[in-house]
Amino acid sequence: MQVFLEKSQYALLHNTILKRAKHLDKKLNSIDINIIMQPLGFPENWAKETTGIPQ
Repeated sequence: MQVFLEKSQYALLHNTILKRAKHLDKKLNSIDINIIMQPLGFPENWAKETTGIPQ
């Protein structure tokens, strides 16, 4: 994705996905967030260990 988007657009996409994943992780008590994120292609603990990109 980073190849097809401008730097600012990629940062916005990255930060939006990160924010929504962290929000989902807080609300999701029955299963681990990695069960959802890994089939989508994200590494294990991506939402917990990744920081936002400055825009």
